[in-house]
Amino acid sequence: MSAKQDTLVIDPIYVIICDDIRVENNGKDIFIGVYSGDIVLSNMPTALNLAFWIDLKTEGVGERAVEFRIVLDPGEVQIAKVGATLVSPPDDNRGSFAFGGVNIQFQRPGAISIQFHHKGEPWREVARKNVIVRKASADTSELRAP
Repeated sequence: MSAKQDTLVIDPIYVIICDDIRVENNGKDIFIGVYSGDIVLSNMPTALNLAFWIDLKTEGVGERAVEFRIVLDPGEVQIAKVGATLVSPPDDNRGSFAFGGVNIQFQRPGAISIQFHHKGEPWREVARKNVIVRKASADTSELRAP
């Protein structure tokens, strides 16, 4: 690894979890079905296809190999891992990274953990989202926990 690569530090700031991410013809991202709180399911087992958009802050210039992974709790089961070499231009300290089409099979309530690391360094959690079940009551305007 060159000295230039060693100077780039990438720090995930926050993660948006949604059903899909699309890109407008002007380059802006569109988030479809954003999960703003817990991921609330009407029953389990069930499967969801999810997308992840990560806001990044960078320090330094150059490029750096990083990885993101999705871990399902309980059990610490890795269900997806994405690697990339991210490049930071010298005049900008913000960026983003997105990936989608992650099919997750939920068997029971728990959480999903979004983790990050610079290759060769320890993993760290950057976001966590609880996954819960709420069944509709007789009055469909109200949700209640099982």
